[in-house]
Amino acid sequence: MPRITYADRFEALLAKDYIRKRDRQFLESLYTYYKSNRVLTSGRRFHFIRLENQYRNPPAVTSEDKELLAELDTLISTLDIIDDERGQTILASFGEQLRSGRVLSPKQMAVVEEKRDVCSEKNIQQARQWKDTWNSEKAEKFNICAKYYDNAGYFGNIVVKVKVDPEYVPSFGEYKKLTENKYAKKILAGWYGTAKYELGDMVQGSANAPWTARDLTLGTIIKVNHIIPTSASRGNKKYLVMDLLTTRQFEMEERHLKQAKKPKKKK
Repeated sequence: MPRITYADRFEALLAKDYIRKRDRQFLESLYTYYKSNRVLTSGRRFHFIRLENQYRNPPAVTSEDKELLAELDTLISTLDIIDDERGQTILASFGEQLRSGRVLSPKQMAVVEEKRDVCSEKNIQQARQWKDTWNSEKAEKFNICAKYYDNAGYFGNIVVKVKVDPEYVPSFGEYKKLTENKYAKKILAGWYGTAKYELGDMVQGSANAPWTARDLTLGTIIKVNHIIPTSASRGNKKYLVMDLLTTRQFEMEERHLKQAKKPKKKK
């Protein structure tokens, strides 16, 4: 019978799918040390044997959790169609947790429920027909969000594709990531929402206006919605305002403006 080496024992232990992520990473570091030195120090050997004994037998997994594990595997496969790599990684970590005998928390189950919605038949169908349904409206929304995130500094891997190719058609997953998160929705609401002020309206800076525009006591709107919003806030529609006293121009958000007070008539 061939001699069983530490290498054999490492391989057998690491092949078990119910080892916790932190312990797996530690075992991998021990194995890397062993392969480099062909020996383990007494301290490393102690921890290896401890983990080998700890994971000798698989933990008890309830039938309910086994069903959930099977569903997670299905969801992970479906998320590949929808191009949600982050979702796949998260659900895979949940699977590791269940296999190690630990239940999912209410917050984690909320994420699973969210991914169930993401993997709806409607989304799957949209993903499969994505290229055929691409149109100018979607392109405009996508490019608005790409410009916002270019300034905000997020989703750089997607933004750079748009900068290289302004006609870039994103995947279904990329489009949803960029346009359907809570910040993007506020940017799009600001861009497409009805303007509170029109060209020629007389305005002044509100009490919450930036310090640079606090001295705007009487101005007029000279451009409306000429650039995309730069903050994901309510009242973020952009206006170009000219001070009627100094002709100085201010880039201002709707929330920082108010109607100018009409001068009082002299008695």
